[in-house]
Amino acid sequence: MPQATDSGSSNGLSGVKGWLLFLCITLVFLLPMVKAGTTLYSVFMIGNLSNLPLSDFQEMIDDNPVAFINDLDNEQQKEVFRKVIPLLPDFQKCTEGFASWLLLLVASKTGCTMMGFLCGILLWMKKPFGAKLLKIYPIAILLGVFVCFISLIYWRSNHPVLFSLQELSAELSGGFYGGGTLIENLFASPNVLVAILSLVVVVPSVLWASAVFIYSRKSKRMQATYPDAYKGSLSIPAQGAGVIARDPIETDQSISALDDEVSTAGPPKVAEDHSRKSVDQGLHQMSSSCPQCNASVQPGEIRCTQCGTHLYGMQPTSSGGTFKLIAVLVGGIVGFVAISGIIILLLEGAGRNKRAQFNERVGTDQMALNEQIENIEKMRSLKFTTQIVKEACELAAAKMNEDEAAELLQIANSPEALERTTEKLNRDVASGRVIVEEASAQALFNYLMVELPRSKGKANRIKSVNNVSFIGKGLTGFAIDNDERLPWQLTPAQQAIHKFEGSNIGINSAGSIANIPAMRNELQTPKILLSPCDPARTEGNELLQENWANATAKQIDAGMSYGFCIGGDVQRPSTVLALTANIRTSDLATGDWTGADETPVPFQAFGGLNKGQGHLATADGAAIQSTNADIGGNGIITKTHINSRGGHSRGNASTKIILPRWD
Repeated sequence: MPQATDSGSSNGLSGVKGWLLFLCITLVFLLPMVKAGTTLYSVFMIGNLSNLPLSDFQEMIDDNPVAFINDLDNEQQKEVFRKVIPLLPDFQKCTEGFASWLLLLVASKTGCTMMGFLCGILLWMKKPFGAKLLKIYPIAILLGVFVCFISLIYWRSNHPVLFSLQELSAELSGGFYGGGTLIENLFASPNVLVAILSLVVVVPSVLWASAVFIYSRKSKRMQATYPDAYKGSLSIPAQGAGVIARDPIETDQSISALDDEVSTAGPPKVAEDHSRKSVDQGLHQMSSSCPQCNASVQPGEIRCTQCGTHLYGMQPTSSGGTFKLIAVLVGGIVGFVAISGIIILLLEGAGRNKRAQFNERVGTDQMALNEQIENIEKMRSLKFTTQIVKEACELAAAKMNEDEAAELLQIANSPEALERTTEKLNRDVASGRVIVEEASAQALFNYLMVELPRSKGKANRIKSVNNVSFIGKGLTGFAIDNDERLPWQLTPAQQAIHKFEGSNIGINSAGSIANIPAMRNELQTPKILLSPCDPARTEGNELLQENWANATAKQIDAGMSYGFCIGGDVQRPSTVLALTANIRTSDLATGDWTGADETPVPFQAFGGLNKGQGHLATADGAAIQSTNADIGGNGIITKTHINSRGGHSRGNASTKIILPRWD
């Protein structure tokens, strides 16, 4: 019997060419290029969703929704916003959820693309592992599609606001949005949105996975080019279907051994004769021609004499293998649809309950808003007189501190100021900016006692921003005089000059930095170290003002409301230099802004700031009223701070914060 040869090298089916070459090109080049484009588009879409001014819009409306609606000129716009305003908080959560889903989609698709890229490279290099990995590749695609699809259904069912927006889409498209639908029909219909995304994401992925699944298991070129990956998976046509062939060499050796046994064993037994007969029958069941070159084949031949094709390995026993493959594929798709259907039904049931609760809450909010608007309509005919305004100012002045009382008395004692204030008050009542029970001095007094502290809070935030801005400029001035080095960047020689023990700067307090004589000169007055939003440190700051020339670091800490970020660098403009000390941790990357509205109230909280409110200054001279979106691990300002380059340090900027020691 002749020795086995590599049939793949002689039958014309081996080598990376034909459809296999196209598959490699697709996996290595075409799919990554398409994926790069879709990823950029998804990131762009995530950016647009994240940049929607919903929070600013919500804050503006929360300030006075009635006034916002009354300022609109178009009655149709007013009616639309009466329905939309109660939906805004839920719509903001909905867009955040959709952005998270897009991130999951990008991650899943990127993982599958990288797996396909590895398959393509290995197939190109004729590595058997590439063929084995290719068999798993479609399963990974289908698993990723399943996860993304189910999470999309969950997002749709978990945000009842989508269905309310669908009901409003007709009004919005015909009115305020001038012919378009809400955000260009993106959220106008949750069912249409899911259907479109399914067509764009699910269907192409399933078709591609199916094509790769069939090709990786039925392609003769794959079997000939990577024989080691297909050992034990080829059929031998002996004694009908279902007998699995081994390696071609093993098959030749087994037949040779059988021939030797028959020739030397003497008179065969009945069982042996029957076995040999069965093999002969199996050999005669083979086709009379080679499946590759169509050359005639004699019964009993194992290899084609023309092309050398191994007749056992290349000829399937029947069409049962193809049928089984198709059955597995169809069964998998049916299973996908069935499981998805069950999950959809479960989520839809939960979604109906959420929608019922949501509609009840939104209906209550809309009724309250409409009631406020009706009350304003009733007040339009009422007018305040200068005498009423004067009496209300005098009553309020008697209940307030000297500074606030002086402002009110100045209005009450000036006829011109009183006239201007009365006219403005009547306009504000008509628009809904001022809501009072009646046009009387007592009603106006009650309003002033509530509104003036609120206005003072806004003014205090502005003053606090100015303070942190001045501190940032003081740090910059200090750096200009010290080789562009901030106090926490001083060399040992510079520390000695400034009599500043900064070698262990990580454990020093903010007061030790502000206590450097050169920094005192830059700050000029200790008043700017106190935030108007931090009344708890008022007494300590007053004592500091009395002893500013000889104050200790501990005394400065007691009257100080701000801290410093040691990653700040004047040569890195995007880094944070100073910030209010109501941050929860001593790290910009892990902290968030605490507030007096928390229960229990954190010891870091300022009495005049709520949760999510803080102030900070950066090295480029900017100072802002900050929110939790700016700081923390995913904070916009934190990321730009960390990723800055240059200055006196290498790599990422430190996010550690030096805070005042209040103990």
